[in-house]
Amino acid sequence: MRKCPECNNLAEEELKICPTCGYPFNGTEELVEEPDNTEVLESLEENEKVEDFIEEEEVNLKVDESDLTQLKESFNEDDSQNKNDSQNKNVSEEQVMNHTENVPDYSEESDVKDSTIPEEVETYQIVDAPELENKKHKINLDKRTICEIAGGVVLVASLMCALNFNGKYHEFENKYKKETKKVESLNNAYSSLQSTNASLNTTIAELNTKIEELENGAAKQLVDIKNAYEAGDWQKVIDLTAQLHAKYNGTPEDQEAQGMAQASQDQLNQIAAQKAAEEAQGYETGITYDQLARTPDQFKGKKVKFTGKVLQVLESSGKVTIRLAANDNYDTVIYGQYDSSIVASRVLEDDHITIYGTSVGTISYESTMGGTITIPGISIEKIDQ
Repeated sequence: MRKCPECNNLAEEELKICPTCGYPFNGTEELVEEPDNTEVLESLEENEKVEDFIEEEEVNLKVDESDLTQLKESFNEDDSQNKNDSQNKNVSEEQVMNHTENVPDYSEESDVKDSTIPEEVETYQIVDAPELENKKHKINLDKRTICEIAGGVVLVASLMCALNFNGKYHEFENKYKKETKKVESLNNAYSSLQSTNASLNTTIAELNTKIEELENGAAKQLVDIKNAYEAGDWQKVIDLTAQLHAKYNGTPEDQEAQGMAQASQDQLNQIAAQKAAEEAQGYETGITYDQLARTPDQFKGKKVKFTGKVLQVLESSGKVTIRLAANDNYDTVIYGQYDSSIVASRVLEDDHITIYGTSVGTISYESTMGGTITIPGISIEKIDQ
């Protein structure tokens, strides 16, 4: 006998298809020995019970079209869930009909013990409506099992993801703690640098004060006062001494500067007195042409007065330049310049005039012969025509 791996029922070895579930045999099924007489009698008793059940319920074992359709759907579902049952698609409606037609009609009473039940009848009597229901329940159970397996896989995957996430979380947490420690260390270093910077700024301020003292302190100011005194800039000496006295009152530098400031004030007083005398004297200073020609710097800024003949007149943009022969002597020529607004009428060549002005030293110009001529220069302030 051949044992069906699908329904675990026995079938003849020469059969190609399991008569119970329609499983196609491929020669790899388990072979078992035929059951002994006791098992046959038990099987006959079970068949007798089946026969009694059929007679009492008057069930027609002939399969109608709806049963066939239901059976085919059951086989199709079984094919989709079990790859090993792919050949069940070849089970045709005619084979099922042949199996159902071969089932004998037990509507009439007969003695089961006296008759021999064919093996085919014994096999096909097992295939009834309850068995089909069991088949459906089995298929449904397989689907549920698959769903449970899938759910288990999803659960395992979720647990693995959770464990992975937990591991990464702890990893990033450790990194965060390390970075936090680094930040704290940097903050401490920054605070230390700030303290150092504040200390350095204080030192820099002190050094700047010392530098300021060296550059602009009493000693430096005293040097500037001495330089101004030697240059004869009396008023500057007095001003710088006042600044030094305001900041360094009573210091040796202040005392020395006060002496130079007093001397400078004496010089200014003398100059003022001399200027007042000159102003009282007016232009009648008695300064001669020879004095202006020989020592022009000594008389620069002094008031002078000369009378003579006009040798040349040059007019340009409100200014007039003349050459005057003092005392009509062509060897004592004076170079003078004035504003045209100081005269009522123009000065012309060969005019005899008297000029009043201030000595400006000497003036040099090029002659018509190409030589350089240097003569005294006067800034004319008044003209008598």
